Formats: sequence, structure tokens, C-alpha cells
Amino acid sequence: MDAKGINVAMTRHRHDVQLFYAKEDFSTFKALSSHLGRFEHKDLVKDYTIRPENEDAWQRVQEYRLCVLDGAAVLKEQCKDSKIPGQVDWEAYRQIKQDQISIGREILQDFDAHKLYINQAGLTNEMLQITTGLKARPLSNAEEKAKLTVELYGETAQVARDLWRDIRKTNPGAQCYHHPKYEQFKELRDERNSLAHTIGENYGLHREFVSEFARVYGINKRTVEAQSNQFIQQQGELKQHQDEYNEHVLNKVPDKGNVDKVLAENVLALIEKSICVEKPTEKQQKILSIIKYLNAEMDPENNPWVKEKTTSYLKKQMESDPALALRAWQAITNDYTFKPMSFDEQQHKTEQANALLESQKRYLPENTYNKLSQLANTSPQMVIQHCEKSVEAQIDKQREKDISTFNHLSKEYTQLSSSYAERESKHGQGIAKQLKEMSAHYAKDEGFNRAIENNSTSHAVQKSLVDDQERNRGFER
Repeated sequence: MDAKGINVAMTRHRHDVQLFYAKEDFSTFKALSSHLGRFEHKDLVKDYTIRPENEDAWQRVQEYRLCVLDGAAVLKEQCKDSKIPGQVDWEAYRQIKQDQISIGREILQDFDAHKLYINQAGLTNEMLQITTGLKARPLSNAEEKAKLTVELYGETAQVARDLWRDIRKTNPGAQCYHHPKYEQFKELRDERNSLAHTIGENYGLHREFVSEFARVYGINKRTVEAQSNQFIQQQGELKQHQDEYNEHVLNKVPDKGNVDKVLAENVLALIEKSICVEKPTEKQQKILSIIKYLNAEMDPENNPWVKEKTTSYLKKQMESDPALALRAWQAITNDYTFKPMSFDEQQHKTEQANALLESQKRYLPENTYNKLSQLANTSPQMVIQHCEKSVEAQIDKQREKDISTFNHLSKEYTQLSSSYAERESKHGQGIAKQLKEMSAHYAKDEGFNRAIENNSTSHAVQKSLVDDQERNRGFER
């Protein structure tokens, strides 16, 4: 049954229709849809009367079909000379594929002469182009996603590898853990392992793209499996710690509703213990800033989406290792703006955040402003980043407005008579002055200059004004 037959069979029902197929005939649904998507050639008696001038074309198509069948047979058979059961004779397979590609290219050079026999064989021009490498195979949505995943995995692995080499050069051995970029490397490594696990879960779908990017990024099946196992091991350890902690808390506090209360008291005790030190070191000050930040972030009023399990786990981590708790929170939220700070840094950043916030108050919605005001004491970096983005947005908005004004004035300037009198009139000089001032203001702004260059009228006016300035300077000299 071909595409026409299945179209008839599936469109002759009023209420419902079901299709059944044997797994022995089609191992996957993709194989079934590929077979039913073809249009079979309607054979005629005269088609099989091969004339002498068409014998070469017919023979070439038959050789191509044999190559396809032989290649499939080699993949199914075991290599007799190999001691490893199930090993494929890849040398023979590669030779068959080379012959197939060579014959396919000969057919495509004179496709019209082969068209009849190609149709009889159930082949198409597109299939030949894909086989011979003249056209890329169209990918499904799942394959497109798999390709992007593998490419992202390769890029992440390469960046992590290069960063690790740089760290080991300056901090060999155990010193590498004290390198300032080690935390960045750990984040890249965790992301790489997560992507490797995604690929490993369905390696058959990703295999083609792993091979495609193997030389570019130095990845293969073995590295994917190793890094996927690292991810599984890490997740298992985290789950084990979380289960142990949950069991400990629930045994200690029979009433589950009091768990958060007990944890909060423990964290407060830790804070008080740190504050009791007469002169906290810089490291202790940074730990306090982490605890203060995480407590504010895990507050249900600030982030109601945070689950109770997550809060419990992070608060437990805060007791033993606040830095680890911070990394876990950043991985959950994908927000790395917060950096641990000493008291002096915290004060300086808070003042800077409050000053920026006040300058942007009139541009921000009231609820956004109130939320940022609360964050200024716990996470001033986030407030600064938000305000800087707000400033950039205002600059972009003003630039667009000035581009529109420049284009309008340029058009008006060109409509003036080309006579010297009108150009030098008060109105003409006023327009020219505005255009020159805007050009000078945005002299180093690529976005503005690119927009002016794309407008032929504005670009010509700008160039003429620059030329006039150069000419006047020459006269003055």
C-alpha cells in the first residue's frame, strides 16, 4: 500500500477508524510512515520492454538497488572472522556505501534517462540527493531538538575543558580548588553532565549528531556515558542527603507542621553564633551575607513557587555549608547575580543600588519598585542589574526616537531648494544644526549609524553636512 492507497483507506469512514500493523514488518512508527508516504509507480507492460539504448540506465538502477540491499544485509549479519559476536563487517559496509554513492551520482547526472526505472524501484530524486550527500536529510522536530542538545553539550564540554586546563596551569594539584574560577568550572561541569544524561537517555536519537560534532568538540559515546554516570551519581548523593535529613527532622519533630519552625530557629542560632564573634573575619561576613540572602529568597512572600522540600533541604545545607546552599539555589533559579560580600562591600553595594533605584523610580511600576527596595538590603547586585537594564531600555527607546527625528529632518532638509539662499536661511540652518548635533552625539553609536546608513536620504544628508564642515575648516585655515 502506498500514499494514495492509505489516503483512500483512511478517508472512507464517518465516525472512527483504527490502523493496525505488525511489529515484524515495521519496527517503528517512523518506518511505517516512511513506507506509506511513498507513491508507488503504476507498472505498464511497455515499461519492461527495455530498449537497447536504455539498457545502461536500467542496469545502473539495478546496481544501485543491489547496493542498498547488500548494505542492509551486511548490517544484519555477523562478521564471520570476528571473535566478538554481533560485530559488523564495517569495512565491507563502507565499500558498499561508496559504490552506492558513486552510482547514485551517475544517475543524477542524467536523471531523465533513469527516471522510469527509478520510479519502478520506488526511489525518488530527493532520496538519491540525500544518499549522495548533495542534500541534507530533513529532520523531524525531535531530531532538531536532539541536534541542538548535542551541539550545546559539545560547546559546554569544550568551554569546561579549556577552563580546566587554564586552572591547572596556574593552580596544579589540590590548589586548583582555590582558583577564583573553580566555581565557574563546577557550574559548567554540572551543566555538561546534565546534557550528557539527556543524550544518554535516548542515545539512538542523538547518535547521528554525536558523530557529526565528534571532531569539532571532541565528543563520543564513551564521554557521553561517563559524564551521564557522573550526573546520575551526583543526583543520587543529593537525594540520599535529602532523604537522610528529612528522616532526621521528622524523627526529631513529630509534628510535621513544626519542621519549618525548627529549621528557622537553627538558622537563626547559626546567625547569632556568627555575630557573637567580636571581629568577624571577611569570610564570616560573606557567610552572613549568604544566609541573609537565602532567607529572603526562600521567604514564601518573595517566591511563593518554592516547594517545602526545597526550602527544608537548603536550610539544612545552610547549617553545614552556606556556600553549597547558595550554589544549589542558583542552580534551581538559574540566577547567578548574587555574590557573597563583606560588610563594607554590602554597604557600598546597597548605597549604589538605592541611588540607582531612586533615579529610576519614575520609570518603574510601583510594585516593581517596592520589591526592588526590599531586595536592596539582601541582594543589591540584583537591584543594580535590574536598574542597569532599565537604563539600557531607556537609551534604546531614546535612540529609536532620535533616529525617527533624524530621518524626518533629513527628508525636510532635502525638500528645501538646492539654492544657497534657502539652505542658508534661518530655517535651513536650524535643521542643519539639529542634524549635526545628533550626528555628533551618536558618533560612536553603532546602532544609530547603522540605521542612518540603511536610510539612503538620511545617509546622503549626513554625508553632505560632514563634507560642508570639512570644507569650512579648510577655508578657515
